[in-house]
Amino acid sequence: MVKYSAITIIGAGPAGQVASLFLAKKGIKALLVDKGEHPRVKACADIVGGQAVRILHEIDPELVLQTDFASKYQAIKGTLVHTPNGRSLNIPFVKLKNIEHLPTCIAMPRIEFDNVLHEKIMATGMIDYLPNTAISNWQKDVNTKEWLLLDVKKEPIIRTKLLIIATGSSASLPFTVGNLARDDKHTALGIRGYFTNVTNSTMPDYGEMFFMEKLMPGGLYIGPFNNGLANVNIVMRSDMVKKSGHNLNALFWDAVNTHPILKERFKHAEQVGKLEGCALHLGTKKRPISGEGYMLAGDAGGLIDLISGNGIPQAMISGKIAAEQAAIALAQNDFSAAMLKAYDHKVYKKIDDSLKLSRLMAPAMGSRFFPKLILKWLNFITTRKNAEAQLGLLLNTKTITAHLLNPMFYWKFLR
Repeated sequence: MVKYSAITIIGAGPAGQVASLFLAKKGIKALLVDKGEHPRVKACADIVGGQAVRILHEIDPELVLQTDFASKYQAIKGTLVHTPNGRSLNIPFVKLKNIEHLPTCIAMPRIEFDNVLHEKIMATGMIDYLPNTAISNWQKDVNTKEWLLLDVKKEPIIRTKLLIIATGSSASLPFTVGNLARDDKHTALGIRGYFTNVTNSTMPDYGEMFFMEKLMPGGLYIGPFNNGLANVNIVMRSDMVKKSGHNLNALFWDAVNTHPILKERFKHAEQVGKLEGCALHLGTKKRPISGEGYMLAGDAGGLIDLISGNGIPQAMISGKIAAEQAAIALAQNDFSAAMLKAYDHKVYKKIDDSLKLSRLMAPAMGSRFFPKLILKWLNFITTRKNAEAQLGLLLNTKTITAHLLNPMFYWKFLR
């Protein structure tokens, strides 16, 4: 029997979950489909940034501070940037305006984070959840403009007017429905491992970024959890992995075992589980993320920030905006490309400044010399007395690109 829903969301990660929750807040029922079932493991940096915390607050003003939720995360107060010359820069986060009582950033395993949102979904009574259902293909009725979704046996199982595709970076559906092209210059590969007994840094409630020549353009990141566990991950652009012939697993262990700081801190560390890998659909290229009868949300739309490697905030923002646009389309019974184009404008207006920096740097990152220049610049600024203040201002502003294009920004490092 074919199931009908006016709005169908494919993918129950943060983008799809947020879209369904905001539709429920508007009193609109939707069908949420996922190939797996919660709780589930997802390879991720497990960092929930400030914009994502704001979305959580909108979903439920009490959620972030509720005991059941708060016991599962570590509040992250800033970033400790380690440069190749062995020095470090301490970049604290600023408080979130109007919700200063909430942490600016939290570290939480995705298996826990996604499950919290899943429990909120199940409590609404407004969302039809269909787990363990993989969508392998689709058909489009040229007369009704409705979608017919097929399972792995190529049997039709769902009929819908509007698709919100939130399947992540690796799934094929965003590329077939959205006609996107795969491009290694706009894709990254990541590997994540969990470890216990990693010796704490000098600032245990800070995330850490290690810049090393072998990992450029990319880096090694450590996110501390509140249970003694640490997320350790590396990210590298796909074209550079292929060009260099590097094996990411080998790079990961080489960094952990030979870096002067890391090898000491990992002396007694124990790995929990195995290394997990994932593809990252980068926001280094501005793409159309909607069309007739569909919107691409989160990683499916290529909204991951190259600089931080983070995609959760953009996923949640796009999920919220997709729900708002879906509500307008449903009210007017208009699911045309022209109607849904407003989704693209709203998403990019909200997140474009951070992605502009990614797009600005992406072409140069493919050269042999630019990554080395960045490392030399990082080494240099650690010698300047006002470097932390200037970088803090840069990373906490909403106009990063404008700062980087302003010569006065660089002059302040020389004073």
